[in-house]
Amino acid sequence: MSRSFKTRIPKGRNAGFSLLEVIFAITILSFGMVGFLSLFSEMMRTTTDDEFTMTGSHLAVQKLEEVLADKAAHGYDGISTGSAEETIDYGNQSFLRQTSIRWVESTDLKTGSSEDTGFKRVDVTVSWKGDSPQQVQMMSLITNY
Repeated sequence: MSRSFKTRIPKGRNAGFSLLEVIFAITILSFGMVGFLSLFSEMMRTTTDDEFTMTGSHLAVQKLEEVLADKAAHGYDGISTGSAEETIDYGNQSFLRQTSIRWVESTDLKTGSSEDTGFKRVDVTVSWKGDSPQQVQMMSLITNY
């Protein structure tokens, strides 16, 4: 013996969603999508900023390694004091790399000196323009010993 169950809909009431319920559901989904898209946009911007920071760090380390290689090849006296800057295009971004080599006092290694103290300070600053100007700074010391 099998029974068949039928769902009864009360008379005067239709099955389905009303127009008001559909509009309410679309509104809620729209707010959710706007929130998701703004989060996605922020994540993309952060990823791009991190990529530029890594590239700037790489360019700064590259310059410091060049100076250290010059010392290995030509000795301490082969590294001249002074400053230089260069523009490097990497991908779709331009980076400005500024390098400064100067003598420093042997007592604090920060204060500049007008004569050779046996210590040279190498400062490398890499800057670029993104949403706001940003930069990476690195420093190394070279000794005559």
